Amino acid sequence: MSDLLFALAEVTEGLFTSEQARQCGVDQNGLASLLGSGSCLRLRRGLYVVSARWPAEPQRRHLLIANGIYRQHGGRIAASHHTSAIAAGLPTWGVPYSRPSFTRIGGLHTTGTAELRIGKAWPADAVDAAPEFPRIRPGVAALQIAMSYGVESALVTLDAALSARTTDSGELYEWLDRLRGYRHCTRARAVVDLADARSESPGESRLRYRLHGLGYLDLEPQVELRDGGRFVARVDLYDEGRKIAVEFDGAVKYEGAEGQSALIAEKRREDELRLMGFSVVRFAWSDLGSPVTLKAKMDRAHRVAAGGHRR
Repeated sequence: MSDLLFALAEVTEGLFTSEQARQCGVDQNGLASLLGSGSCLRLRRGLYVVSARWPAEPQRRHLLIANGIYRQHGGRIAASHHTSAIAAGLPTWGVPYSRPSFTRIGGLHTTGTAELRIGKAWPADAVDAAPEFPRIRPGVAALQIAMSYGVESALVTLDAALSARTTDSGELYEWLDRLRGYRHCTRARAVVDLADARSESPGESRLRYRLHGLGYLDLEPQVELRDGGRFVARVDLYDEGRKIAVEFDGAVKYEGAEGQSALIAEKRREDELRLMGFSVVRFAWSDLGSPVTLKAKMDRAHRVAAGGHRR
C-alpha cells in the first residue's frame, strides 16, 4: 500500500475510494494486489477499507460503510431507517446491518441495490443535521423501520427514542397523519400505539411485543412493588389485576463471586415477592423465538396467581 494512500486512510477511519487510490498512484492492478494480500477489503463498488481498521461489531461496521457512502454521494443524501437510528446511538434489532439506508429530499419511491437503499421522499423537516452525516429524525426513523422491517424491529428503536426524549407522541402522531395512505403505514401506527418510554432494553421491548401478540394486554413496564411503604422490587412488566411480575433476564451473568452474589440477591427478591402473593415468571432471550414457550410460562403464572397448583 502506498504511503500516501495509507496516510489518507488513517484520517478517514481506514476508508478510501478507488478514485482516491488512483490519485495516490494506486491503479486497479494495485488495488487487486492489496485485496489479494488481505491488506484491504472491498465494502462496495468503489469503496474500500484498510483491514486493520475494520471493526468487529455489526453496528460499527454499518456506520463505517454509511460514512463512506455519504462521501461517495457528495453529501447529497441523509441517513434513514436503521442507519439513522444507529447513528443516533439507538438500539436496533432485525434490520439488515449489511445494507445502509439513505434518503434524498423529495419523493417516497425507493431505489438501491443489495448493498444500498436510497429513498426519495422525506421532506426537509424530517432531517436533522449531525457531525457524521445528516439523518432522519429518530422518531421518524423508527416509523420508517416499522414500514420496512416490521413492528417488532421498530419497537426496539422507538421505545429507546422515547426514553431518550429524542421524540415524543406529538411528533409521532403528526407524522402518522402525514404518512396516511403510504404502504405499510398501519405498521407505523401499530408501533406508536405500543411504544412505551419506560422499557429499559431491547429484550424488554421485544418481550412486551410478543406477549401482547399472544393476548397478554395488561402488562405495564417498570413497576415498583412495595410491602406497605417499603420498596421491594421494580419488575420489568407487571399485570396488576392478576399480581403477576414478569422479568426479562437479558444478558445477566451469574458466573464468579459477583455473579453468585447477584443470583442469591435475585432469588431472595423473588422469594419475597412470592411471599407477598405475587406470581413471578422469568424469560430469557432464547424464549423470545418460541411463542409456545412464552404462552406456556404465562399460562402457568396465571394458574399460580389464581391459586392453582404448579406443574
